[in-house]
Amino acid sequence: MLQSNPVLSGQEDLFRSRLDTMIFLSHRLVRLCGLVDWSGLESFYRQYYCADNGRPGYSIRLMCGLFLLREIEGVSDETVCERWEENPYWQGQCPQEI
Repeated sequence: MLQSNPVLSGQEDLFRSRLDTMIFLSHRLVRLCGLVDWSGLESFYRQYYCADNGRPGYSIRLMCGLFLLREIEGVSDETVCERWEENPYWQGQCPQEI
């Protein structure tokens, strides 16, 4: 089973700010995110996800985005996960509802 990409409701939350209101839209990672063909990557990698066996997988966009960030920054898998939690620009590159 494959998790779908998060759908942004546009609803404001009293205690949480939306990520797109906190980051600079001219940042290099935000611009890169707009250049990537996410739907093409999703259609290509969908064949490797099993729909009816095991635990649901993370969204393809999250996995591809984390891979790109890992390669761009030259860090380990563990480091990319730690930095994703701390860096709003990385979260914007790989959106995931928590």
